[in-house]
Amino acid sequence: MSTKSAEILVVLLLISTGIWPRQMPSLRVTSLEGQSLSLPDPVADVTVLVVGFSQKAGDKVKPWADRFERDFAAEPRFACYSIAVLAGVPPIIRPLVLGFIKNGTEPKDRSRLFTTIQDEEAWKAVVGFHGPDDPYIVIVDREGRIGKTLCDSFDAALYETTANHIRALLADSSSP
Repeated sequence: MSTKSAEILVVLLLISTGIWPRQMPSLRVTSLEGQSLSLPDPVADVTVLVVGFSQKAGDKVKPWADRFERDFAAEPRFACYSIAVLAGVPPIIRPLVLGFIKNGTEPKDRSRLFTTIQDEEAWKAVVGFHGPDDPYIVIVDREGRIGKTLCDSFDAALYETTANHIRALLADSSSP
């Protein structure tokens, strides 16, 4: 085996085992209030994305987003965004679906709930897509590296493990 082949094999092994963090591609989303945002968030030290590809998934990501917001809202180096990926919704009914989402979202939460109709395959790659009804949680650092992904319904113990991971990342980012 050549040296170049060995180097490529090592890189692929590191990526597949999760030792080498994946870089999140630049993706655009729009809030229910019409605000455009480019992800990954260049301002936050830690960004959590709770992502759904269907109404069932949306119902499953809400407890995650609500708990992150409650526990980390006072942390200026933290951001949490709920993302509804609507690329799979037929264009003719997208306005109706967006209306249902907006009407079903409390006004105070509309600034942190985002939608996108583009880049479905990129979003699926970011979350490690298993199925449209699954909730996805993605933790991204300031440099846009994906540090951890989850595909699970809300569970208090799993949340605490994830929150502790976020706290450790925030602590690491504050040290010189």
